[in-house]
Amino acid sequence: SRSRPRRDHVPSIPSVDSQSASLTMGVDIVGSKKAIVIVDPISTGAQVASGASDRGYAVIRLWSSDCPPELRGHTSSVARDVFSHTLEHVGGSATEVLEVTAQALLALPYAIEAILCGSEPGVNLSDALSFHMGLRGNGTALAHVRRNKFNQSEAVRDTGMRAVRQVLAKSVAEAAAFLPQLGSDVASFRAIVKPVESAGSEDVKLCVSHAEVFAHLTAVLGTRNALGQDNDAVLVQEFLLGVEYIVDCVTKDGVHKCCAVWAYDKRPVNGAPFIYFGQRPLSVADPIVRKVIVYTLGVLDALGISNGATHSEMIVDAATGEPCLVECNCRTHGGNGEWVPVVEALLGYSQVSALLDAFLHPAAFDALPAEPQPLRGSGMLVFLPNYRAGKLLAAPGLELLQGLRSHARSALEVHIGSDIVKTINVFTELGIAVLLHELAEVVEADYKLLHELCAAPNFLVMEGDSAEVASNDAKPVAEEAAIEVLAA
Repeated sequence: SRSRPRRDHVPSIPSVDSQSASLTMGVDIVGSKKAIVIVDPISTGAQVASGASDRGYAVIRLWSSDCPPELRGHTSSVARDVFSHTLEHVGGSATEVLEVTAQALLALPYAIEAILCGSEPGVNLSDALSFHMGLRGNGTALAHVRRNKFNQSEAVRDTGMRAVRQVLAKSVAEAAAFLPQLGSDVASFRAIVKPVESAGSEDVKLCVSHAEVFAHLTAVLGTRNALGQDNDAVLVQEFLLGVEYIVDCVTKDGVHKCCAVWAYDKRPVNGAPFIYFGQRPLSVADPIVRKVIVYTLGVLDALGISNGATHSEMIVDAATGEPCLVECNCRTHGGNGEWVPVVEALLGYSQVSALLDAFLHPAAFDALPAEPQPLRGSGMLVFLPNYRAGKLLAAPGLELLQGLRSHARSALEVHIGSDIVKTINVFTELGIAVLLHELAEVVEADYKLLHELCAAPNFLVMEGDSAEVASNDAKPVAEEAAIEVLAA
């Protein structure tokens, strides 16, 4: 057997001054317990809840009518149950309906300090309820813009900024009337067809013909997406060719602060065009990154973002060098918050801690830089696509992955013994890995090797595999290359 490699040069996660300064803020001067409400605290919302609890606040979980039961367990394997109470909001945003929920919250033995959005389904209710209860938020005047991707791009266009050419189609006829705007060259035709309210690349398709547009539009219309929303209309947009960026911000009273900028690595897998493979945090020293940040802040103004977290995605057009909005998600960066350790190690804080500062410790938020400072090393969040379908018996390849020099954390997001499907969107990824190291070349080499390991036929043991595979005697095809890299 070979010896395990050293895991030196992994940046430690620094303490965050703004967090430590806030730890005692959950009790006011007369001793009454303070609380925050988190609407639909799934994905990264669970980490927001843990952060608030660590600061001494009671945390109330509020389910919205937009969050389906099957989505409510969508959290990281390390998520903690920190909730003092769980309530359910029944209905929409009519005043009398909001008042019922407000009274239920006020009846609890706490002083409600803030209402935060925990995930995409909670965007509408968190805005409406915070406005109804007179708490910090975005108000409701532009609520119809913030959740709807079509309305977002139109609001951006109205300011004079670059926006994607698009149509919100409820029929094939409406899509057909729009497609000539994308050009007449049949050989070069490209269009994106996707739900207007979803996440995680669900049902996003790159179409290369009018017929393909019509077929996918017909397939999506009338279905219900993973966020529990009915697909009553479908977005048909121009295909933007270029690098896709993520910009994570937190806003307080109209002051925007950029907490991180990332570049996506998406690739075609299993017949799906845009599967997440990884995301890299970027330095603001790059002029393109600065241009992306400036554009994003203009988007936030156009959408009426005055308080809270936003996770914006945009593509820098390869032909013009100009950013163009893909979508702005009016909540924290998703992915179950698995990215948080990366930015905490490299920057000393994250969008999660900045969000809590903005609502619970304004002075700490004010002290944060307007944009992320130089990175203290290199890191990545890696997604593990699954290439096989069936009953999962074991994942022997995961141990080899954990020997990489930059490996900091990895986890399966599926259960041994369960039936799994091939990855077609973020909801069907096999798992994640976090890579951290002071040297970028180490992270990049490990990232390449990690995906070779993940794609190897023996990374997983599935029901029906040969006895040799099931006994774990077979080695992944990339193991010899792995040993060479790990020994370097």
